Amino acid sequence: PQRIAAAFAQVWSISDSRLTTSYDARGAVSVCPITCEGFEEPVMLEDGSVYEQTAVLDWLRSHDVAPCTNVQLRHKVVLKLTPLKSIVEHLLLATPKPRLERAVTDAAAAISGESHDVGRILKNFRSLSASLTEAVSELEKLRGLVSQAELVLQDVRRCLDAASTLSVQSVCKTFLAQSSLRSQRDWQKREMAGSALQLQSRSRTFLAQQYLDIASRRRRQAELAASERCKVVARTFAAKLWLLHVRNLRRRCQLSKQLVVACRGSHRNGILELIR
Repeated sequence: PQRIAAAFAQVWSISDSRLTTSYDARGAVSVCPITCEGFEEPVMLEDGSVYEQTAVLDWLRSHDVAPCTNVQLRHKVVLKLTPLKSIVEHLLLATPKPRLERAVTDAAAAISGESHDVGRILKNFRSLSASLTEAVSELEKLRGLVSQAELVLQDVRRCLDAASTLSVQSVCKTFLAQSSLRSQRDWQKREMAGSALQLQSRSRTFLAQQYLDIASRRRRQAELAASERCKVVARTFAAKLWLLHVRNLRRRCQLSKQLVVACRGSHRNGILELIR
């Protein structure tokens, strides 16, 4: 209630049972701290500050603190003051204060001076008693209404606190869910990176094994080719040796034949000489 009354005092003042625009000591109209213009739809924040509705709602979309006091807000619910202004003006018009003031003024005027009109004094007494009784009754009703308003305000405050608690719980759950999701994604990324590294390692091992197999196969093929070449060379060399041997045998045979022929000729010549 005190914050609401202070908020009302920032915007309006009471004049002839009505709320009129409030002016400061320099005679300037109260303005919104955000727009620096007069109020059209004033609203109150949790810290008791008053702002223009559209301006402060735009502010609250991207901030969690009050614009002027920089106080952390437990909730972003704003209280419209214009409907409450109508209620306060209705209460000011309904209260018997003007009638009571008139009755007090008339009664004081009736008993003032030296001459007293008993009829007038009696009439003013009855009017003052009725006005006072009516004022006391209205005061009791207003007290009851104030008590009821305080109870309702407490219920509203509890509702707002519960809503703030639920909002905080929701924010915490959202944060935990996002953290869990982020952790799960990081774990999946690490798993994928580990799997990729393992796959790369296995691929490199497989390629290295394939390379070794190909190198070993080529080495065996080279050894077999070298062995075949050696065999061919050996066979060629053996064939050449065989040909040389055959040629030598042929030469020897020819020489033997020539020797035999020579021996036969010489033997024949010897025999002829002996015969002679």
